[in-house]
Amino acid sequence: MLRYGLILPKKTQPLHRVLQKPSVFGSDSDDDETSVSESLQREAAKKQAMKQTKLEIQKALAEDSTVYEYDSVYDEMQ
Repeated sequence: MLRYGLILPKKTQPLHRVLQKPSVFGSDSDDDETSVSESLQREAAKKQAMKQTKLEIQKALAEDSTVYEYDSVYDEMQ
């Protein structure tokens, strides 16, 4: 049997998972404790990333003070 066109194999699993939406009115207190600790961990990770970014910016500026002056370099090229 000849088949033409785009032939996709049949999959037994759905392509998209259905995610549970959080309740508008809140949830059980047990869930709140885990979400608080998770949010604290995420905030700590964000702060660590921000510190790392600031250190990289300072290091780049120490090597070349004009490293972030894109507009002035572009204007000079024209």
